[in-house]
Amino acid sequence: MVKTLLVFVLGLLVNVLGRKTYLVKSEHNLKIQPAVVQATTYDCQKCVLKNDNDYVCVDWSGKWELGWSFYQTQTDDYLYRLRLELYSKQSATLHPVFSMPRLYFNDQTIVANPFKVKFSADFVFFYEYNYFCVNFYWELESYVINMKMAMKF
Repeated sequence: MVKTLLVFVLGLLVNVLGRKTYLVKSEHNLKIQPAVVQATTYDCQKCVLKNDNDYVCVDWSGKWELGWSFYQTQTDDYLYRLRLELYSKQSATLHPVFSMPRLYFNDQTIVANPFKVKFSADFVFFYEYNYFCVNFYWELESYVINMKMAMKF
C-alpha cells in the first residue's frame, strides 16, 4: 500500500513539475497556397504580373481539326443517295492562375472535351418517280465542359 501511494505521489509530482511542451511550426509547414499538381503542358502562356512571389497568368491549349467525308448508298431501282459532310472538331483547355500568397490564391482548369460541328449536303435521286431532292443541314454534337478550381484566402 505504501509503495502504491509513493508511486502515485511521485507520478503526480513529475507531472506537475515536468516541462511543458510547445508546438513550434517549422518554415516548410507554413505553406501559403495549396499544392496543385499540374500534369498538363500547355501550348501558350500569357502573364500579366510575374515576380518572385506573385503572379497572374493564363495558360491555354487547343486542338482544331477540319475535315470532310462522304457517303453514298444505292438501292436497286429505287434510289441513289450521296451525302457530303464538312466538319470541325475542336477541344480546348484554359488554365488561369492568380497567386498572391499573402492575399489570395486561385487556380482554375477549364476543359472543353472534343466535340464536332457538322454541315451536310444530302442529294437523293428516286429512280421510280424521277425526283431529285436536296437537303442541307447542320449538327452540333453534345459537348461537356469541366471546371476544377483550387482557392485559398
